[in-house]
Amino acid sequence: MKTTGAKNTVNQAATEATGIVSNASDYGSNLSQPGDGGAGCVHQLFEALAAKEPERLAVTSRQGSLTYGELNARAEQLSARLLAGGVGLEMVVGLCVPRSAAMLVGATGILKSGAAYLPIDPSEPEARSEAMLTDAGVTVLVTERSLKNTTWNGNRQVILMDQMGALIPRECEKPDSISLQRPLTGSTVSSEFRAGPKNLAYVIYTSGSTGTPKGVEITHESLSNLVSWHQGAFQVTSKDRAS
Repeated sequence: MKTTGAKNTVNQAATEATGIVSNASDYGSNLSQPGDGGAGCVHQLFEALAAKEPERLAVTSRQGSLTYGELNARAEQLSARLLAGGVGLEMVVGLCVPRSAAMLVGATGILKSGAAYLPIDPSEPEARSEAMLTDAGVTVLVTERSLKNTTWNGNRQVILMDQMGALIPRECEKPDSISLQRPLTGSTVSSEFRAGPKNLAYVIYTSGSTGTPKGVEITHESLSNLVSWHQGAFQVTSKDRAS
């Protein structure tokens, strides 16, 4: 996979991560010192927040709202499904959903599984999406039922978030039998699958306006450091909101 600079897209991802862990300053957490075993990874900081305040509002969209506990439960469900399908450390999983609460559930669930995510914009030309998925070696794609039949799905394993019940209830069409009524806290993922600071967190691609889109690999350590910088430079607190 090729790498190059993609400052704007990396900062956008960091802004989203900053929003979901904005309460970190309330507990004195320091993402700039990851520690060992993934202790400084963004998704683990999120788990700590979910455990401390599971009823606190985490995200609001046109479809509804999710508390930290509810978001964590849905991400755990997706993570379990990914692990059952053979996903593991350093694998890249495609994430193709609209910009919504579903994106946060998907990204967090993928990170919990130990894998990295590749965000795919549903509005992008299919040829570009296929090129990115192929270049990144994606064999598993997380998406929604309305996007299942796009031609670039190919022979990839497809996980439908709305079918498995991993979204806000009104977004789910026919959820499976897994109950999400009791929010989960922490993580049920075995430590052998847990990503550490040096592991890959996500891959982002340049626009390709000057040629072929090039992929940028971002580690958990880099993401955590950037989120920590955002929190300090912009004085982000639990009272702030990201959109």
